[in-house]
This record gives sequence, C-alpha cells and structure tokens, in this order.
Amino acid sequence: MIQLQSIKGFYNTGATISYDFRKTQLHALENAIKKYEDEINAALYADLKKSKEETWVTETGLLLGEIKYAIKNLHKWMKPKKVSTGLATFPSSAKIYHDSLGVVLIIAPWNYPLQLLLIPLVGAISAGNCSVLKPSEMALATEKIIVKIIEETFDANYIKVITGNGAEVVPEMINTFRFDHIFYTGAIDAFFNYEFGRLGYRTVTFESSVHNGDFQGVAQMNYCDENIPYTRITEHKHFTPWEQHEKTIIFKEYSKETGADEIPYYPKRLKQDMDLLHRYREKATSLKNVSFLGRLATYRYMDMHHVIGEALDFSEIFLAAFLSKKILPVFPNTEKQEINF
Repeated sequence: MIQLQSIKGFYNTGATISYDFRKTQLHALENAIKKYEDEINAALYADLKKSKEETWVTETGLLLGEIKYAIKNLHKWMKPKKVSTGLATFPSSAKIYHDSLGVVLIIAPWNYPLQLLLIPLVGAISAGNCSVLKPSEMALATEKIIVKIIEETFDANYIKVITGNGAEVVPEMINTFRFDHIFYTGAIDAFFNYEFGRLGYRTVTFESSVHNGDFQGVAQMNYCDENIPYTRITEHKHFTPWEQHEKTIIFKEYSKETGADEIPYYPKRLKQDMDLLHRYREKATSLKNVSFLGRLATYRYMDMHHVIGEALDFSEIFLAAFLSKKILPVFPNTEKQEINF
C-alpha cells in the first residue's frame, strides 16, 4: 500500500511556508535540471526521439524559464495585499494573505513527460505546498531520470515520486489519502476505474521512416483525403531549421479505435457515450476536492488553444471561489456545458 501520511505530517509542521524555504527549493530544482541536462536529453530521445534542441524548446527551456520567473516574483506573490475597508469599520485596515493549500497530486501525461510534471511542481513549491508526483509510465526513460532528480534533491516527506501503472496507483492514492485538491486532466471514465463502462475514443499509432534530404518542407502536414490511410505527417527536422542534416525522419500518424490497453486521444461522443457521460459527470460533481479539466476529463473534442484558454479562465474562477470560501468548481464553464456538453 502507498503510504503518504508522512507528507501531510511534514506539511503540518509549517516548514514549507517561509520565503527562504520556497526560494531554496526552487534553486535546488533549477540546479538539478542543469546538472542532469544530458541525461534528460538522452531520456527524451529514448522515449520520444526528441533531439536535444527540441527538448530544450519544448521541455527543459520552458521549465527553467518557469523556475526563474517564480524566483523573481516569489516575494511579490507572497506579500499580503492591502484592501479597503468599509466606513462602518473606520479607521481599520485589512489585508489578504495568500495561504498554501496543503498536499497536491501532479500526474503527468506521456507526450511532454518532463515539463508537464515539473512546471506544475514549480507552482506548488512557490505556493508552499507539499507534492506527490506521478510520472507517465508510457515514458519510462524520462520517468527514471525524474525519480533520480527528485529523490536526490528533495526530502521524500516534502516531494515524493510514485511510479507504476497510473490506472492502478492513482485510484489507490485517491482512495487511501485525501489530497487537498486534485486537478485531473486524464480520461474521466478511467478516473472512476470504468465503474459505468468505457467511453468511446479514437487513438493514434505512429510509423517512422528515414529519407534523404527534405521530405515535405514543413514540420507538420495534415491529410484529410479518405483514400489516404494516415492523418498527419510530422518531420521533426523543421522544428530546428537552423540545423543542417543530410537525412530526415518522418512520423506518419494513423487514427484508429482505442483498445483497452491503448492511450485515448479524441472523444467520439456518440449517443451511447453521451448517456454514459451523464453518469460520470453526476458522480464527479459529488466530489469535493477534484476538478476535471481538458479534452479527456470533460470528454469534448477541443483544439489545444481552446483547452489552454479554458484552463486559464478556470484558474481565475477557481481562485475567486477559493478565496471567498465558496464551493469550488468541478468542471470549467459549467453553465454552458450543462446545455451543450
């Protein structure tokens, strides 16, 4: 059984609250990423065939930039905010203090397995929280280096990494330990261990090949012709156009039905799916410490810029509800979704 109670105990000591502690931990994470940059590059190449330049652009560069931004702004974020008081309480003064939440759970997907785990960790550290990290088991080399970095850098009672099959270990953690809040972006039926049955999804498979010179002239090209079996070709060399290579690697993307052991990508939203979704949403709204966000957790087909925009809007709604001690929202844009989801 996964034991997490010691993390709650460490948080309750108040050790994570001070400015100096938070800043020290951010610097420690920054130094560890720099120390193991070569191993990170090797891991992401092994898992996703990312070049070191692409890894910098999509993973480590973003992460280090986030850490530097947090260090620069941490004191300002922690500073109490003066607010006005009413005439009835004159000549009183008032301030808003930003308290940490507690113990948070961060679960990473496989496609950006480093930064989508550790960038949220930067926010959790900055806010004075303790964290439990669940790397993606679909990116094993990256998982291994993440475990190495976290275990060498942080006390296990402060930040702990849990590995294994997410469909098994995540429900176990949630059922045996109460996290102060969970922001969940995975498949909503998987969260409830498929209690009412599986929703329908499409998934994708990839076929790689090596060619001489330049294959298609751009990084990505979509194919909509029903006579062409693949839906997209990605040519990674064009993500780093300043490099010169005699050969090129392309990945053809094929769409197919999602099997029980495959990664879901796109909700199908057929009638039987929508009937099932109603049941999962009803159960989700009964939870008090979980919010469901993103394409899979809300079971909607959305372009990524809409997903990101909605998440930013949701963060404002969530913070407003949290600060005013109101009921925390479970789904984004709830009123509109009840009509159109």
